[in-house]
Amino acid sequence: MDEIEQRRREHLARLQKNHASDYKERFDKGKSLDQTRREKLSDTISADWNAKQKAKAAAIAPDHGKPLPEGWRDAHWKTLQAMAAEYAGVQTKNKDESLTVLESYEAKLAETPAE
Repeated sequence: MDEIEQRRREHLARLQKNHASDYKERFDKGKSLDQTRREKLSDTISADWNAKQKAKAAAIAPDHGKPLPEGWRDAHWKTLQAMAAEYAGVQTKNKDESLTVLESYEAKLAETPAE
């Protein structure tokens, strides 16, 4: 092997060894001030919107007393999950949980006097 090839291989080995640190030095400057401000504003707006949506759902869901549609027990399990979230305000993970929540919601509706 001649001297040029030996130098080339050493140089490539040195580049590979130092690549990660060199890349971080050159390009990883962190977040800019504008990007940090934008993310903070976005998080604040999202948190406010989420709080309003939760308050609206809490105000509407259990106290509203909207009756369940006919044949709701025969619906697909994903539909039951959506119904549990809409009517009872509860997020469920499977069909059994959804049925339990909707049945308890239906029982609450039967207990409360009609307005």
